[in-house]
Amino acid sequence: MAKFLSNKEKAANLLPDIVKATIDGAFLYVEKKLADLLVESGLVEINESLTTEAGAVATRATEEGIKTVMVEPVEETKAGVVDGFPIETGIPIPEIKRANSGRTSKYPFGSLEVGQSFFVAGGDAKALSSTVSSANARYAVPVEDEAGNLVMKQYKVKGEIKTKPKMRKTRIFKAAPVNGGARIWRIQ
Repeated sequence: MAKFLSNKEKAANLLPDIVKATIDGAFLYVEKKLADLLVESGLVEINESLTTEAGAVATRATEEGIKTVMVEPVEETKAGVVDGFPIETGIPIPEIKRANSGRTSKYPFGSLEVGQSFFVAGGDAKALSSTVSSANARYAVPVEDEAGNLVMKQYKVKGEIKTKPKMRKTRIFKAAPVNGGARIWRIQ
C-alpha cells in the first residue's frame, strides 16, 4: 500500500531543492503551507510579495537550512571581481512587476461552456497550440488525497529528480484549423 506523505515530510523533501536554488543565487516557489512549516523551523525565509497564481511563495534557505542539508561546507565567494563581474553585497532586490498584471485574456477562454467555441480569423491552429495549452493549465487544480494533502509527482531534469503537485484539468480546450483561420472549442 502506498504511503502518503504528511505536509511536514513533503516540506522536508523540498528543503534540498530550496537549498540548491539558494546556493545558486535564486529562490524556489513553494506551496505556502509547506513553506510556513519550514519557516517555523527556521530553515527558510519567504517573500510573500513574490507569489504564483496557485499561491506558491518565493522561498530561500536560511544559513540553518543550508547547514541542515549540506554535508560539506559551501565554499564562499570572496568579494571582488569574478570572471569580470563585480561581486556586491547589500543591493536590494527590486519588486518584480508582471507585464500581464490586470490585463484580461486576449481570447474568451473563461466565457466558454462545454461545446462552445470561438473563431480566430487568420489564426493558425498550430501557432495557437501554446495558447490553448496555457489555457488548459490555467484552469487546472492540484490533486489532493483523502486527507487533504497534495499528491506529488516526480520528474527528472538533467538527471535530477524533482517533485511538483499533480494537477487535474477542470477545463479542456482544443484548437483546429477551419476555413479562414482556426477555431477553439471547450471540450470539457
